[in-house]
Amino acid sequence: MRITYVPDLGKQQVSDESLVKRCQTGDSLAFETLVVRYQRQIFSLIHRMTNNPEVVEDLAQDVFISAFKAIGEFKGNSSFFTWLYRIAINKCKNYLTSLKGSPIPLGDKRSEGENFLLDIADRRTNPQTALLAGELLEQIDEALESLPEDQKMALILYDLEGLSYQEIAEILHCPIGTVRSRLARARLTLKEKLKAYFTE
Repeated sequence: MRITYVPDLGKQQVSDESLVKRCQTGDSLAFETLVVRYQRQIFSLIHRMTNNPEVVEDLAQDVFISAFKAIGEFKGNSSFFTWLYRIAINKCKNYLTSLKGSPIPLGDKRSEGENFLLDIADRRTNPQTALLAGELLEQIDEALESLPEDQKMALILYDLEGLSYQEIAEILHCPIGTVRSRLARARLTLKEKLKAYFTE
């Protein structure tokens, strides 16, 4: 099976729930509609997690093929969106286990003042240090890579993908309070690792 990616030219008229039910009866066109609906988000997530544009399409293909094969097992306990995200995250984790790790690029899904990572990057360094912007971003990437997996994932999904606490909780199978706690610990760790590069 090969997934064909096409632009979404219309508004979302049919619910995910209805499309999933049609998929479970063998309607492949319904699944293609779901692919069109979520391909951009899946591509974005894979790119941010792997930092390798060359593998994005292949991993996305793998994600959607796996979802297609497993759609009959989808029980609707969560939204299709979060179920699909979990598949994508697992595929990315499997890919990254074969690597030593690559820096994760910063994103701009949240507006100014709401994205913790971009807020750090936008702060002015001490004039005496005169760090180049590129060097600063590399330091942020390295600090992000050093985080425990659960904290890093929460930070990626919230600050880079722009998901809500509720969506992240569903994707990671944990309470919202746990998501908030992981984000808080991740931010404290990053601030500590990067404190030498900034003035208060």
